[in-house]
Amino acid sequence: MLLHHVGIVVRDPAPLVRLFKALGLRVHPSRPNTNVGAELTCVDTAPVSIEIRRPLGEGPIARVLEKRGPGIHHVMFDVDALPGVVDALRGRGMRFLGGVQEHPWQLQAWIDPRQAHGGLIELGEVWERMGPSRPRPGEPTVGHLGWAVRDLQAARAFFLTLGLPVDRSGPDTAVFAADEAAVRCSPCTISLKAPSGPGPFAQFLEKKGPGLHHLMLRVQDIGGTARAVRDAGFRLAFDEPLDEGFALTQFVHPKDTGDVLIELGEVRQR
Repeated sequence: MLLHHVGIVVRDPAPLVRLFKALGLRVHPSRPNTNVGAELTCVDTAPVSIEIRRPLGEGPIARVLEKRGPGIHHVMFDVDALPGVVDALRGRGMRFLGGVQEHPWQLQAWIDPRQAHGGLIELGEVWERMGPSRPRPGEPTVGHLGWAVRDLQAARAFFLTLGLPVDRSGPDTAVFAADEAAVRCSPCTISLKAPSGPGPFAQFLEKKGPGLHHLMLRVQDIGGTARAVRDAGFRLAFDEPLDEGFALTQFVHPKDTGDVLIELGEVRQR
């Protein structure tokens, strides 16, 4: 399975658009999409893209905003022969929201988020792959998605059933009071986080329940990126980058991004 795009739901896309432009990413003009009842703004973070969705009237996107507020809404994996994949996953006990749906550009199926530890996963068979396949020199790329869960072992078992390899779990290397496991999904990872004590992930679970927590963008120079982000008027969580062992990271203050948590990371070579 290849990660195709990350969906973000917001009330106003302008702050995120301004941040992504400050990071040097290519942002396409917004357009209405009646199929999802939302205005879509697509951001090229090759080879994975970001879709920012703002609801247009009543519908599922508006209901998500009312229930959970702004944030990471879903991830979409591009697979071949989707109907057969869905049948095989159902045979392993995976539940779906309805069946395989056909659209002019793809087939799609949605995994029941109650089984997926609060996260919404779309499986799609895209018939015509468009957009850039690789980033421009120096352009940020999607590094990982943070996913808050209550039961780390159950979450590991879910992704293994989905057919994705999962690293052994262990304590978070930073200061976030969480145990973690990395789901390997080309070209990035999903970082499963289960709180081991009071901290941001425990607070998130108490407020919103399990689900997608943040999006991490890989950058080449965290110092230069931090200066560019601050110059664009955004606040950062730390005076200096946080050393997480595998990377130097910063978090953009969510109050400046419409309550969407964006992490910036300069990943060390291993």
